[in-house]
Amino acid sequence: NQLPAEFDKTELRELFSQFGEIRSLEAKKQRPKGADGPLSTHVFITYKEKADAEKAIASAQETPLSLNGATLNVELRKSKEDKGRKADANGTANGSKNGKQGAQERKVYLSHLSHSLTEAEIRAPFEQIGVVTKLTVNQRDSFASVTFKTKEDMDKVIAVAKETPFKLEGVELVVEAWQSLRTKRDEKLARTLHVSGFGEKAPTDAQLHEMFSLHGAIDTVNIRPIRKFALVEFETSESAATAVEKAKADGLGLPAEGEETLTVELSSHNRRGARRNTGRGRKGGKQADVAGAAASAPTIIA
Repeated sequence: NQLPAEFDKTELRELFSQFGEIRSLEAKKQRPKGADGPLSTHVFITYKEKADAEKAIASAQETPLSLNGATLNVELRKSKEDKGRKADANGTANGSKNGKQGAQERKVYLSHLSHSLTEAEIRAPFEQIGVVTKLTVNQRDSFASVTFKTKEDMDKVIAVAKETPFKLEGVELVVEAWQSLRTKRDEKLARTLHVSGFGEKAPTDAQLHEMFSLHGAIDTVNIRPIRKFALVEFETSESAATAVEKAKADGLGLPAEGEETLTVELSSHNRRGARRNTGRGRKGGKQADVAGAAASAPTIIA
């Protein structure tokens, strides 16, 4: 960057081609982060070989490059992976205050909210305890999440809620740490089976209960006949894991449809698989490969 107001891309390409073969040269106008004023021009030069980009950087550091009398600032463009690692490092160094993971550690989950409550009314009792940075409300399902500036503020809210429950419009709220809620969800998924592979006729609760209760005590059986799968929740994750291993070893079929073999897996594994499959398609094939190649290409900023 720090390019002259007027410059010729051809001259700039010639200046940097002395270090190696250039794959692309792209100029962009950007405004410095957190600053007002005119836009500045940045040029992104991508070399065919990483070594050539490093050679250009080393040369510019030893003897500054200039164009039309302006001294250029040349640096290596950071990849998305590098930026992600830096964000993670900053989050750890600052007590995990930055990044998605840090935000989850400072968030509480509220349920039993009245549909008539405004965001200001929901915020009010929590702002008396700590600094609220974000409030997300789901009016339809009567819940919200509140993110605080620090984990200490969130811990104070949890402690207060245990001592004296929060009430809004006379209704007592359920206040839980977001991470604690996620842990409970993960524990539930680890003891729940996702059973699929039904034929035209879905099994009954009694059939599935009889089939899987051989491996441990069952809490609930929830059949989704339209989507042709069922969720079987055991009391323990050990029982669920045993049922999966047994199904893999021996195969399971419904009594009424002996030719049908059911697919049995832990619900937590099924969720991860679903996310992976959803991520494929148009973005998961060649386009993703192209994006990956572009991200890893040796690029410098001039």
